[in-house]
Amino acid sequence: MRVYPVTDFLETEICFLAEVDLKGTIYRFSSFPVEIALSSGGVVFFPGLLGDPSFTQELQEIGQIKLSTNSISMSLVFPFNVAERQMLGNGIENAVMTLSYITIKRGVVQQTHEEIVDFFRGVIRDPVYGHPNVEQGYVEFSVENEIYVNDTSLLRAINGDLISFDHFPFTTGHFQGAGDILDIESDWIGSLVKFSLGKNIPAVIGSPGRTILINGQALDYPGSPGYRVGSLVNIGNPTLFFLLIAGHYCLANTVTLQDNDGNLVSSKAVFNSTGASGQIFAYAIFDQNELSFSNLPEGQKFEYYVRWTDGGGAISPYTGEELSKAGDFLLWCLESLKIDFDRQAFEAVRPILNEYIFAGYINDPGIKIYEFAQKYIIPFLPVTLSTGASGVYPIIDHRNTERFSSPRASITTSPVFERISPVTPRQSEIINDLVVKYASGFESTTKFNVNVLGGNFGAYESVGGSEFKGTIYIKAKRQTGIETPYEIISPYCILSQQIYGVQSSTIEIDYVHDRDTAIKIGLDIIRRKSLPEKVCTYRAAFSFGFLSVGDVIELTDPDIGLSQAKVQIVGKTYDGASWLYDIMYQENPIDNQRVTQ
Repeated sequence: MRVYPVTDFLETEICFLAEVDLKGTIYRFSSFPVEIALSSGGVVFFPGLLGDPSFTQELQEIGQIKLSTNSISMSLVFPFNVAERQMLGNGIENAVMTLSYITIKRGVVQQTHEEIVDFFRGVIRDPVYGHPNVEQGYVEFSVENEIYVNDTSLLRAINGDLISFDHFPFTTGHFQGAGDILDIESDWIGSLVKFSLGKNIPAVIGSPGRTILINGQALDYPGSPGYRVGSLVNIGNPTLFFLLIAGHYCLANTVTLQDNDGNLVSSKAVFNSTGASGQIFAYAIFDQNELSFSNLPEGQKFEYYVRWTDGGGAISPYTGEELSKAGDFLLWCLESLKIDFDRQAFEAVRPILNEYIFAGYINDPGIKIYEFAQKYIIPFLPVTLSTGASGVYPIIDHRNTERFSSPRASITTSPVFERISPVTPRQSEIINDLVVKYASGFESTTKFNVNVLGGNFGAYESVGGSEFKGTIYIKAKRQTGIETPYEIISPYCILSQQIYGVQSSTIEIDYVHDRDTAIKIGLDIIRRKSLPEKVCTYRAAFSFGFLSVGDVIELTDPDIGLSQAKVQIVGKTYDGASWLYDIMYQENPIDNQRVTQ
């Protein structure tokens, strides 16, 4: 969408436009008759007959996806008898309507037809027609733009048909690195244990199993499971075992492998190969001297884990790098779901979202793409997804970006921009003392020998403690008496605790292994939640129509103590005579100086 300068809206009036696609025939309407030039030459005529729509946009809570029904109430006059068409079964219900507007300055249309500003697209619902004493083409209806998501398995979207070991046809000729395999364990028939049957084949995003400590050192831990799928017995040489690590092509050069007997082997090459059905998968090889391969005592089975220490899993189709950056991943999700989305809007914010790195493995075929994004990705990003004229589009919470310090405009209240509502709170939960747990993995064990009565016996100890290997504390002051290497002191915590006392919370992030991302997420939450959000409404003249939901403006309103305060527009309504803007701000001297009388 083109962004127009403020001067384009001075001495400006708005003309709303509507285009209705009725089974391939396009009907055009407008607030009043107007000709709009084509950039290639010629004009498109809109004949009027359109009542001004009841137009509202709003910013949902950050970290949410709003795909539920939006609707706009409309009235217009078709050039045919609507009741008659309805009776014949070819009426206007379910026709697609696109709503837009142009601006007219001193009688001159400011946009070409290609530059029309679309703001809503949906289908016509519940038409009311046959009004007495009006034209036969007059009809009232609503336009709804609910996005229907035909959700699909995330595991299948990444792995294709390579979902379960029970059905995937491995063959001896499709492994590299050690010649043909004599036995494919998932296809064995006989008394030997089928180690991998009943297991699902993991998909891997990013590099789970590695994070960076505050001192710059790497911490490695088991990040995803691996499964034995074959072995090669060569008399006189160690037996080789083939460990499947992902059901897709992987970027990693090497990985570190580990078993549940405490053995660890690093720098094992990652091979990408093709199965009998053409499905690419990734695997590594170990020999009988590196990891255990026979049953543990008491009928237990050996388990294998992967530490992704030298590259990651699935590939981003946009960069050729790991599919781990949040902007790339969300774009991939929307494309995989085949739903309408505003590609231009996503491309604009993708660099902001790509600062957040996610990683982990998926082995549940029941988890859906949309469900996964809604549960594990979106809640930890400074973004909300909503629906508009071009489908799903993102709105960034600019409090968490550098754009917060570069407002769209500086406005002082006046008769053309006046507050018409009291200030009301929008958020009740306060968080000013936060613990962030991240870098989830498996329990790691180390094997060592214990001398008991002159004999050496194997023993095991757990390494790494809980499931989450990383912890960050964001607080108002440093803790004493305990070791807290990930402590961050936030001025927002200090200010909030002075007013509201200590309000503690803990979050666990399953799909973040990157320390910098965990810190960004924690600071984002503190920035949003440490102080209550206040909302009020302003009535603005048509000249302020360039402002959009999500924009940050610098606002001075002495009556409520705001002096060049950074505020964000969270709602926009057209009421027929002016624009109504809902603005949101937080009272704090860090970002906003309060007016004193």
